[in-house]
Parts: sequence; structure tokens; C-alpha cells
Amino acid sequence: AAPAREIERLQLLLRTRIGVPEGALSAADQDELSELLIVNDGRISLNAAGRLLANEVAVRLRSAG
Repeated sequence: AAPAREIERLQLLLRTRIGVPEGALSAADQDELSELLIVNDGRISLNAAGRLLANEVAVRLRSAG
């Protein structure tokens, strides 16, 4: 259950200004979703358009650890 909890934690963080570690999304997903993301200081968060599609982005998250 620990990996599931980690993904759940990342899904919640993604919706905050803190965001998730850059490694939580693959480089390919970051490229594909670049119009929805803000990358700053090694963290990824959602821009206004991304927040509207947060579930779409969240399904691509993977454990960054």
C-alpha cells in the first residue's frame, strides 16, 4: 500500500503551489503536458489550464522515490 499512498500524496501535491518533484513525471510526459505545467527549481506544479485538467495529469504520476 506504500506505493499507492505515495502516488496519492503526489496527486495532492500536484494541485498545490509546492508541486511535485520533477522526477514524478517522465520527460516524455513533461514534454507532452508542457502547456499545463510550471517547472521551477526542480518542482512541477499546474498552471491555470493544468488545474482544470489535474486528473489527466495526475494519472501520469509515478513514484519519484
